[in-house]
Amino acid sequence: MSHHQGEGPDEWLLIDAEDRARSYPDAWKIPGRDERTGLAAGDRARIGFELIDIPNRRLGAEGVWVRILERGSSEEYVAEVLVSTIAVGLRKGERVSFFARHVLGLERTRMVR
Repeated sequence: MSHHQGEGPDEWLLIDAEDRARSYPDAWKIPGRDERTGLAAGDRARIGFELIDIPNRRLGAEGVWVRILERGSSEEYVAEVLVSTIAVGLRKGERVSFFARHVLGLERTRMVR
């Protein structure tokens, strides 16, 4: 679980897009695994946060677009937030880490052959 100080809920969790797509295939459409694992610096990804308040009450969710800065090991990405969020409290330019399983959508900045 990731914790965030400041505005917004006490805690948030990254939404596991793969799990949601398996559980709700008609409602959750995500890019294919090869697309989600093939992101590179400059590409944009949409990730989602589930908002939690103490004592672990679910408050809702918020999605945000991020720009990939670098790839880590084992399908991990480091990215910067493109627009400040309201509910989660992330600021534009703030860095977040996530994995390919968290990618809800994507926009590539280069041609894929």
